[in-house]
Amino acid sequence: MKKNILFAALLMMSVAAADVFTHDVKTEKKPWTHEKFQNQNDEFSFIIVPDRTGGERKKGIWAGALAKANMFHPDFIISVGDMIEGINKPHLLTEERMKAQFSELRSITEKSAAPFFYVVGNHDISRTRPGFPMVNEMGAKVWKDNLGVSYYSFVYKNVLFLCLDQQEGRDSRPKPCGLTPEQTQWALDTLKKHSDVHWTMIFVHSPWTWNEAPFKKLEQAMGERDYTVFSGDFHCYSKFQRRGRNYYLLATAGGTSKMRGIKDYGEFDHITYVTMTANGPKVVNILLDGILPDDVVTAENSKQPKVQHVQKVFEGKTK
Repeated sequence: MKKNILFAALLMMSVAAADVFTHDVKTEKKPWTHEKFQNQNDEFSFIIVPDRTGGERKKGIWAGALAKANMFHPDFIISVGDMIEGINKPHLLTEERMKAQFSELRSITEKSAAPFFYVVGNHDISRTRPGFPMVNEMGAKVWKDNLGVSYYSFVYKNVLFLCLDQQEGRDSRPKPCGLTPEQTQWALDTLKKHSDVHWTMIFVHSPWTWNEAPFKKLEQAMGERDYTVFSGDFHCYSKFQRRGRNYYLLATAGGTSKMRGIKDYGEFDHITYVTMTANGPKVVNILLDGILPDDVVTAENSKQPKVQHVQKVFEGKTK
């Protein structure tokens, strides 16, 4: 009985594989290299959009990055925080201004064809500071009025995503902290609940959080599981190795930056394209200037004589 079931499963797999790729070439030699296709049924892709604010250099870059991310038709898009200015000018900060900033943000994100996941940055919910009491509480209220919870998890195709709120404890309490004991316990419980996932992705806005005690506690709890960490905040790109895992610091999509170059400073506007494979995530960064829509040049707007000639041929005006 078991052999019959196994045979049936293998037969179904071979049929499914045949359905994926068929051809009409009869010769032994083939005009292609091999048939080990990289994209498997259990693979998926998502895109990370990095920091927008901390002094947005130019309106439209971040919104354009989100629009360009959608051109790739990812399964979803996720942020690493700092999507509004928030506390950038604390003397001007009021609840009404924050509501307006969230309204403007949502007018951009809700146009995304792919689901967009929000992650808290230090401008989205800022820390309380001397002279500006209750700033954190106000930011947290506006966030929750708009988006519900400030930290959460989800599982997609057997990959766990932990989206942390490093600002939760940076309020008016006598000893401010990043990840609160309550959030840390929630994260530990979530890891335990999903101990058998294929991979774990952790999103927390600032790499400063990596060296705080609560985050180190999460690292210990992850033990031998496979995981990857993504952060922003510093507005410069770098890849780190820690505990044998990859930790990524993303640059910007319009956020304040001196833009001194890629190799020496890691300062550039980009999106990060992640393909989840059986062997783990494959990460590639795509410069915003290099992403162009299919109608970047059309017969109507081109000044290229060759294009104009082809259009005239189409219209029957020449041969």
